[in-house]
Amino acid sequence: MAGKVRREHNGTIRKLPSGRYQLRFKVPGSLPPVYYPAPHTFATKAPAQAALRRHNAAIDAGTWRHPDDLKAEAEATAERAAVEAVTVAELSEQWLEVKRAEGLAHGSLVTYRSRLAASVLPAFGTVRVVDVTPEAVADWFKVRDAESRHVAALAYDTLAAVMRYAVGRGVITESPCTVPSKQRASKRSTGERGIVVPDDIMQAIAAELPAPLHLVPLLAGWAGLREGEALGLTADALSEHDGTTFLHITQQATAKGPSGLAPTKSRAGERVVPVPGWLAPQLHEAVEGGLLFPSPRDSSRPISRSVWDRRFAAAVEAARAKGVPVPAGVRLHDFRHSALTRFARAGATAEDMRRFGGHSDDKTAGVYQHSDAARLADIMRRSES
Repeated sequence: MAGKVRREHNGTIRKLPSGRYQLRFKVPGSLPPVYYPAPHTFATKAPAQAALRRHNAAIDAGTWRHPDDLKAEAEATAERAAVEAVTVAELSEQWLEVKRAEGLAHGSLVTYRSRLAASVLPAFGTVRVVDVTPEAVADWFKVRDAESRHVAALAYDTLAAVMRYAVGRGVITESPCTVPSKQRASKRSTGERGIVVPDDIMQAIAAELPAPLHLVPLLAGWAGLREGEALGLTADALSEHDGTTFLHITQQATAKGPSGLAPTKSRAGERVVPVPGWLAPQLHEAVEGGLLFPSPRDSSRPISRSVWDRRFAAAVEAARAKGVPVPAGVRLHDFRHSALTRFARAGATAEDMRRFGGHSDDKTAGVYQHSDAARLADIMRRSES
């Protein structure tokens, strides 16, 4: 009769109105009895009884497991499989999105994406993150290092950042980026920090640029602005207080793609910087409203980095042609380095340096407080007086 329940050992079998049989298993040892249905019904009673016998056999053998536990384990296994299926390219995109959400400047994002595309993804893009080994990373770095230590070091640092993100997400337990730091030290590490350019050389290079672009090297060399920060200046960035002109740095010209404005390199980059008294009049004279250094083609956009780079390179060569001893490989970053070093030598504290240079931490700012022979000689002279 449909609906009659027959109790069996550790389960029940009931014939449904449809004529099929429903099997319910009893949870072993449950009091009062707790039942759960089989995953499907049966066309006849015999298969239902066979399934119940298997249930009892598992109980007798001590291998029975609650279906909820089995379901949770299956879901965890599927979730882990999905995590382990993530490739380096896919995780890199996730990492970039996280950095964007954290407020990393557009130019920095573009730089990271460029490094990944040029050096990391061709080797590891389609590889699952869990399959990247320390040996594979070491071999990859060795090949890149033979081409350029500087490029290899930057690419390695980017890959290492992605792998640290992978560890934090639980994709892997430890990073495969284990190349010793001594092997990775960039041959341009000192140059990246910058070289101190004498004031007269910076002035000479600035003099080779047309107005108002001649102000960019001066802003870098005396106000410590980054290239993008200088090129992204607008009229409303200037203010006066007690006879001193200040620059309110809140944005920068984008480094890649169409010229435009973007937030500063980091939140620490938003700052107020004093302008030397001798430079302030030149700065005010150049202000006509809007951008201080607009694009020749579109005054609503800042001059593009590529155009600026060409203008700066031409000014450097013009100064050299006039006999100015311009250091080899000089960059605008070296002008900023010179400003920060000068500021440090004048007695600025680590906090002063952090605020003046727009650094996120004292360690970076402290780079400019390094000692050199000239400073040691000056200290010696003062100690003898």
